[in-house]
Amino acid sequence: MTEGSGAAPLRMGQYGTKHGHAAGKMQAMLDSPDVEVAGLFEPDRERRAELEGS
Repeated sequence: MTEGSGAAPLRMGQYGTKHGHAAGKMQAMLDSPDVEVAGLFEPDRERRAELEGS
Protein backbone atom coordinates (compact mmCIF):
# COMPACT_ATOMS: atom_id res chain seq x y z
CA MET A 1 0.00 0.00 0.00
CA THR A 2 1.09 3.52 -0.59
CA GLU A 3 -0.26 6.79 0.68
CA GLY A 4 -3.14 7.95 -1.46
CA SER A 5 -3.80 4.50 -2.91
CA GLY A 6 -7.26 4.42 -1.37
CA ALA A 7 -6.53 1.12 0.36
CA ALA A 8 -7.39 0.87 4.03
CA PRO A 9 -4.41 0.88 6.38
CA LEU A 10 -3.29 -2.38 7.92
CA ARG A 11 -4.48 -2.55 11.55
CA MET A 12 -1.71 -3.79 13.81
CA GLY A 13 -1.11 -4.23 17.50
CA GLN A 14 1.91 -4.87 19.68
CA TYR A 15 2.23 -7.48 22.40
CA GLY A 16 4.82 -6.57 25.00
CA THR A 17 7.08 -3.59 25.58
CA LYS A 18 10.03 -4.99 27.52
CA HIS A 19 12.17 -6.31 24.69
CA GLY A 20 14.93 -4.04 23.41
CA HIS A 21 13.41 -3.16 20.06
CA ALA A 22 9.78 -2.71 21.17
CA ALA A 23 9.87 1.09 21.16
CA GLY A 24 11.40 1.15 17.68
CA LYS A 25 8.81 -1.25 16.30
CA MET A 26 5.98 0.85 17.75
CA GLN A 27 7.49 4.04 16.34
CA ALA A 28 7.80 2.46 12.89
CA MET A 29 4.11 1.54 12.98
CA LEU A 30 3.13 5.03 14.15
CA ASP A 31 5.23 6.64 11.41
CA SER A 32 3.82 4.51 8.59
CA PRO A 33 0.86 5.89 6.63
CA ASP A 34 0.01 2.28 5.76
CA VAL A 35 -0.52 1.20 9.39
CA GLU A 36 -3.19 1.98 11.95
CA VAL A 37 -2.08 1.04 15.47
CA ALA A 38 -5.05 -0.81 16.92
CA GLY A 39 -3.61 -1.39 20.37
CA LEU A 40 -0.80 -2.31 22.69
CA PHE A 41 -0.85 -5.01 25.35
CA GLU A 42 1.72 -5.45 28.10
CA PRO A 43 1.23 -8.77 29.92
CA ASP A 44 3.61 -7.91 32.79
CA ARG A 45 1.55 -6.15 35.48
CA GLU A 46 4.49 -4.24 36.96
CA ARG A 47 5.64 -3.00 33.57
CA ARG A 48 2.05 -2.06 32.66
CA ALA A 49 1.78 0.00 35.87
CA GLU A 50 5.05 1.78 34.98
CA LEU A 51 3.73 2.67 31.53
CA GLU A 52 0.36 3.82 32.82
CA GLY A 53 2.11 6.17 35.24
CA SER A 54 4.32 7.77 32.59
